[in-house]
Amino acid sequence: MITIHTEDGIAVLTFDQPDSKLNIVTPELFKELGTELERLGADPAVQGVVLASAKPGCFLAGADLKAMKALQVSSDAVLQGEAMSREGQVFMDFIEGFRVPVAAAVGGVCFGGGTKLALACRYRIAATEESTR
Repeated sequence: MITIHTEDGIAVLTFDQPDSKLNIVTPELFKELGTELERLGADPAVQGVVLASAKPGCFLAGADLKAMKALQVSSDAVLQGEAMSREGQVFMDFIEGFRVPVAAAVGGVCFGGGTKLALACRYRIAATEESTR
């Protein structure tokens, strides 16, 4: 679930997976982020975007381990895993080339796909709290 707050040309996209202790990388999260970013990219009033988490102590953890485990028992797991990886890279390229600067507001853990997302952003701002990793 993503909420958006826009003020003075800056859009803050805050993500929160309400049924999960941590925000984790899923195709659904990237799809929702992509949809909202495309909408914001078409708005000339938007001059910058900040990606943030509503979860205290967690920006974005790595990949959904349950989904990865499901791939291990699938007969076409390699093809599915490769397709998911390519889709993730396309999304990171989209973030990197976005028409306005995108910043990651990192507070708490930021692992795996979360780190990749933060690195795809033009700017990264990290909280000084001890849980930020």
